[in-house]
Amino acid sequence: TPSMWREIISGNRKEVLLALDALAGQIEEIKQMLTKDPSGQALESYLTRARTIRKHFQEIIDNTANPK
Repeated sequence: TPSMWREIISGNRKEVLLALDALAGQIEEIKQMLTKDPSGQALESYLTRARTIRKHFQEIIDNTANPK
């Protein structure tokens, strides 16, 4: 419900603001890539790094959920 989310976000105001600043920084980085690199190579490198990071965290989640 909206009131629940209001409480969660308000209770974590500092952390939410930090996360939003980080997100804004990432958006700005992507905008700069799109503006300054028409070939798209920088964007492809960025997306490749993002995929690697996602895979790494997915492996951690999978190993935690299904320990061997």
